[in-house]
Amino acid sequence: MSGSDERPVFTVTLRPEPGVDPLLALRAALKRLLRDHGLRCTHVAKVPDDEREGAR
Repeated sequence: MSGSDERPVFTVTLRPEPGVDPLLALRAALKRLLRDHGLRCTHVAKVPDDEREGAR
C-alpha cells in the first residue's frame, strides 16, 4: 500500500472577493499552502455558475 493512501484529503471551497483576480489569487494561495504548510493541491475544479450556492 502506498503512503499517500494513508494521508487525509480535504475539500475546500473558495470564492474571491470583488476586485480580486481569481486565478492569480488561487495560484498564489496554492503556492503558499505548499511552501509554508506542506499541503499540495491534487485537484481543482471551477463550480459551474448554475451549481453555485445562491444561483438564481
